Amino acid sequence: MRTLSFGDIKTGECLKTLRSLRPYEDMNITGVTGLTEAQKDTLKALGAIETNQS
Repeated sequence: MRTLSFGDIKTGECLKTLRSLRPYEDMNITGVTGLTEAQKDTLKALGAIETNQS
């Protein structure tokens, strides 16, 4: 994740933080089939999520 912060030089207070989205941000891959664990891990590193199935 890449961030850029803007702050007040005198006080050190953070005024604004900008964050770039990852390519697969919040893509739900829960229950997906046909992918290897390595492929799932790569998608998660790019922002995908996988919830625990009960």
